[in-house]
Amino acid sequence: MEATVECEANSKHSIWLPMILAGSMFFILGCITWLNGAITPFLQQMLVLSPLQASFIISSFYIAVTVAGIPSAMLIKRVGYKNGMAIGCAVMAASALMYIPAAKMQMIEIFLFAQLMIGVGQTILQTAVNPYVVKIGPEKSAAVRVCIVGLLNKFAGVIVPIMFAAVVVTGVVDGSGQLSQQQKDIMADSLVMPYVLIAGLIFLFAAFAKLVPLPDLVFEESEGNGKGEVKEALQHPHLVLGVVAIALYVAVEVISADTIGSYALQIGIADYSVMTSYTMACMLVGYAIGIALIPRFMSQQSALTMSGIAGIVTVFAVVMGSNLKYPQN
Repeated sequence: MEATVECEANSKHSIWLPMILAGSMFFILGCITWLNGAITPFLQQMLVLSPLQASFIISSFYIAVTVAGIPSAMLIKRVGYKNGMAIGCAVMAASALMYIPAAKMQMIEIFLFAQLMIGVGQTILQTAVNPYVVKIGPEKSAAVRVCIVGLLNKFAGVIVPIMFAAVVVTGVVDGSGQLSQQQKDIMADSLVMPYVLIAGLIFLFAAFAKLVPLPDLVFEESEGNGKGEVKEALQHPHLVLGVVAIALYVAVEVISADTIGSYALQIGIADYSVMTSYTMACMLVGYAIGIALIPRFMSQQSALTMSGIAGIVTVFAVVMGSNLKYPQN
């Protein structure tokens, strides 16, 4: 089924308030997504998980993103983009509350289910907010708007792990040695209040998306064949290669940001929960360079080529680098 999308917001209306809505949603997406990099090694230590078991915490989140993609699109088409944002936030907030019984019972199964449901809510929200950003203003400035909200997303990835480390990790355990049950209980209890606050904040954003009078995107339905559209889309090599490139990019982004904390824990770094912040700060620098140089001083093709080469060199450096244990104080 083909659908053309038009936005009620055009040049006659200010896009600042819709951009605030979209930006706040991207910030929430960043908070939830990049918190994985801090919470994973924390749970790995608290629940005494192997690296493989800890990887399930991240995997459950992104499995939900994969499975819920098409159902989310169907939901957004039915309820609209603004309502979709509200629903996505509400699902994430309710899922965050599941961390409380998970922490109290110290059961990895409940943590995994909570992560799965947070991933579902995140997918609904992202499915709604991405096209909203593109269509709330002129098409020629859509890339700029995407860069702005992308910066907010990555900025959340910088500050959230630091806040998590300051509020939850600091003073709980030192990260070395075998934990006693009392220490595990202290770690578990330290999760309760932060996740209550996270749930409350996201519920506020859900109310903001639902109640603030902002323009929504309107679908104009026309006849079409869904399978025919997919077949037609696959006939464009650049589109297919772009999908593959984005998939690989997301994989690299997630692996680098969400596993560095567990790696730091394995080699004995006490401040393992803030490692994601360093990764996201570097990504912010990359965004800033891209905004400054592309396309004014550098074409998109040149930027992609240079980024690909830099990525290969960096991966080679990581693989060949030292893996020695970090000295303990």
